[in-house]
Amino acid sequence: MRQKVTVIMETLLMETEEEPMPSSRLRVPGALTGGGNDVGYLPRLTLASLPGPLRILPKVRAQIAGFGDPDATDERFAGVRCNLQAIVHGVRDRAPAARVLFVDYLTILPPAGEDAGPPLPAGIADWGRAIAARLAATARAAADAADGEYVAASVASADHHAWSATPWTRRFHLSLRGGAPYHPNAAGMAAVAALVLATLESS
Repeated sequence: MRQKVTVIMETLLMETEEEPMPSSRLRVPGALTGGGNDVGYLPRLTLASLPGPLRILPKVRAQIAGFGDPDATDERFAGVRCNLQAIVHGVRDRAPAARVLFVDYLTILPPAGEDAGPPLPAGIADWGRAIAARLAATARAAADAADGEYVAASVASADHHAWSATPWTRRFHLSLRGGAPYHPNAAGMAAVAALVLATLESS
């Protein structure tokens, strides 16, 4: 299965007007986040939130079940780890002095014991919380292994889940107007940008 990792790279200083800067001297901050789609986190939350007549369609039911398979999930997480390592190696090959930040996901679901309510089934919400925690642990482990820096967006957004009074992510809705369900809203994107900037400025 093809794995995908979202990579956001911003080059602050690539070359001077006089001559190109050697890649060994480039200071390139790179922020990496990803794996949620690869392991079925957002797809399963979305599919399980569909209205009943759509959710019981054979293909949809099969996908919901497939994303919840423990063995397949382990394989998907292994793929995400390999991809993160490969990306870091590629970055460091081109810019050894690069600072690499691993940013985990904003918290989407409310804490255990706080019912997310319709349309998300309670069992799927419990599964989602476990997957989110595993994604955060994967990002932290990748940062440690790569001598990178970990940005805990999940912790910073714990009180800003999609069901909170001040959400940083969107609850489920059928329309894509205003952005995809279970994805960051404008406040969430601004918060992550601020976290990344604060980390870059901290040292």
